[in-house]
Amino acid sequence: MKNGWRIIRACIIPGIIIFLAGCAGYGHFRLQSGHDHRVTLERQQETWQDYHVYYDDFWSETYPGGLLFDPKNDEKKLIADKWKRVDDRTSLQQIIEAIEKYDPRIYEILDREGHLYGYLVLGHHNVHVVARVVDGNTIRVSDLQPRILGTP
Repeated sequence: MKNGWRIIRACIIPGIIIFLAGCAGYGHFRLQSGHDHRVTLERQQETWQDYHVYYDDFWSETYPGGLLFDPKNDEKKLIADKWKRVDDRTSLQQIIEAIEKYDPRIYEILDREGHLYGYLVLGHHNVHVVARVVDGNTIRVSDLQPRILGTP
């Protein structure tokens, strides 16, 4: 019986270590919930110049899937290679109006220790997006992809 436990431990412990090491390079998104939203679309629109703002047009320019808000005055950085930069208030307003048609949700973008890097606004909930930690101050956010049935 003792040999059985040794074999089980020999298989489970390395499996847990591999699993944790594999997850270590990812950031995560936390949905703002409850009545105490710290960030709203209205507030983001009013303070948009305090952020580097990007949008993902998902399928077309008239069908934006999301917005990224990366605070300018912090040492943290979001890299969004395939996202497009929003350079003026009018464009931001048009994108927000399009996103508001689809029950938008605001997510905090966090590293594995829970440090805030910015905000992700999703107008569509059938999309998949990934945040990968590049270094101690940088997270790379993937472009939006259609969610395939069966994926979380």
